[in-house]
Amino acid sequence: MKKIVHVMDFVPKKKGALEYFLIELAAKCHQDGFQTTFLFSGEPVSWFSNAIQATANTRVLSGCPVKEAFPQCRSILKEIKPDLKTFWFVSLYNRKTRRLAWGQGRSIFVDQISWMPRRKSTLGTCAAWIAGHVFSQVYWRVLSVSEFNRRRNIQSFFVPKSKTLVIHNGCPQFPADDSRPAGLPDNYIFYAGQLATYKGVDTLLKAFARCRNAGPRFVGFKLVMAGQGPAEPPLRQLATELHVQEDVVFLGLRNDVPALMAHATINVVPSEWPEAFGFVAAEAMRTGRPLIVSDAGALPEVVANTATIFPKGDPKALADALTRVLENPETHTAMAAQAQNRAETFFTIDRMVTDYLTLFQQAFEGRNA
Repeated sequence: MKKIVHVMDFVPKKKGALEYFLIELAAKCHQDGFQTTFLFSGEPVSWFSNAIQATANTRVLSGCPVKEAFPQCRSILKEIKPDLKTFWFVSLYNRKTRRLAWGQGRSIFVDQISWMPRRKSTLGTCAAWIAGHVFSQVYWRVLSVSEFNRRRNIQSFFVPKSKTLVIHNGCPQFPADDSRPAGLPDNYIFYAGQLATYKGVDTLLKAFARCRNAGPRFVGFKLVMAGQGPAEPPLRQLATELHVQEDVVFLGLRNDVPALMAHATINVVPSEWPEAFGFVAAEAMRTGRPLIVSDAGALPEVVANTATIFPKGDPKALADALTRVLENPETHTAMAAQAQNRAETFFTIDRMVTDYLTLFQQAFEGRNA
């Protein structure tokens, strides 16, 4: 029986897309005769452990596998002697990652990280070129979750192109629920995610204030935000300064985000961070509601021509986009339907699992991806 070990600086904590993917991946690997073990950097939430234990083993590390838990992680890998190792949410350049990847079996680096290097000197670029070519040699493949990240890995991290490939992330199909969550306004613009400046929430708030002050079209609209984060206190202060505090609703963490998206007038993903993929955008696409995203990272790649795209960090451009969506309901309803079809075709858990299983089989058979 072939053995696969997934080394992750990750702890399953919520009913999110990645958690559902890992459960389904474990089940399909078990069905195909693979023995799967997940090494997590902390104790998973109980519902996840209960769901996965029938088809995979889980081991809990005492922290990050390439930091404080490195000796423990290395010991477990020596014990299991896997035929294939995958590495998630750790640095490609980390020397301890390289040491874990080296040795028995093939290794795959799964790049889910949203980050762009800032190098100004020729020396720094040369060092990165050497590191990219040397460190990536221990991996059979460096997998990216978007073409955006793949280009970054080739052009900025200097990973040889022949080692790279793309498998887009997938989102679960949540059960249809026509019931409207209690306490929602009739018309609202919706944001879901961390309340942090790099996620563009202040840009969204400023754009909303522009719309509310521009005329009667947005009268009665609310801006509804689901999530927590360090930007919440300054956001509340900014809402007061912009005189829209009565029209901004902070919901905190919610377990019914798909339903909140499904009843929104417009969903917005205003990120200013170079998103590696953009799970929230893909989830919003599945609801069939009009969607606006920034041009940060892989977001334009995910939505293609099925959503309105605005320049990140530009409140005026976002306000104009919100106005265009309301002024052209037929056009944007049609775009939303196209977005839903795109998400249900390309960004599903089933497709993602199939692509990973194909990659694993190719690794075992010694074929190129």
